[in-house]
Amino acid sequence: GDYKTPDPMLGTEADFKALCDAAMLYQGTHYRWGGKSPMGIDCSGLCSMAYMLCGILIYRDAKIVEGWPMHQIPFANKKRGDALYFPGHIALYLGEGRYIHSTGASASGGVVINSLDPADPLYREDLVKSLYAVGSVF
Repeated sequence: GDYKTPDPMLGTEADFKALCDAAMLYQGTHYRWGGKSPMGIDCSGLCSMAYMLCGILIYRDAKIVEGWPMHQIPFANKKRGDALYFPGHIALYLGEGRYIHSTGASASGGVVINSLDPADPLYREDLVKSLYAVGSVF
């Protein structure tokens, strides 16, 4: 099939929901470095597969690379379906402060949901403190 380059004027609520729904398909999947299937998936595998299921190819690594559709946006402008970048790690923002990611953390390994909000029981302080960029394809 044809992979589309997102039009910055698009980016409807349906697009954002589709990206989140695609990532949620992997919830509970075991963490596997380099993995990109329900048998095991890593952080960039999760995000790249969520976008691919929505017809968008992004760079399959935890960084923003020029020439690919992902571009940095201000933290305050983040919306559902955007990517959150940490050193060596990437997550997909679900809205309302929560994000989904594949983590190798021993306590909560695999594809899980965590939060940017310190009041949320799913808060991960270590990640929030190292969050350095938000990426969007819209």
